[in-house]
Amino acid sequence: MQEHDMSWVRTEMVLAQPAPASVTGLGAWVRKNLIASAGDTILTIVGIALVAMILPQIINWAFINAVWTGPDRTVCATVAQG
Repeated sequence: MQEHDMSWVRTEMVLAQPAPASVTGLGAWVRKNLIASAGDTILTIVGIALVAMILPQIINWAFINAVWTGPDRTVCATVAQG
């Protein structure tokens, strides 16, 4: 009985393909760094909650209630500063 050689050798290079979306991009970064474990998820939620509580107050202080112009420094001074 004869044995048939069924080997095959590729003669051209395979074109490079982009990485799957599940391992690249923003979603993969979030899964890897922010919600990889239960502890990471809890810390992420706590951090987002803290930012949500503090950021509006900072924006209000820095931009909305800020005094941008005035004739002298008394416009910017508060009662506590004198």
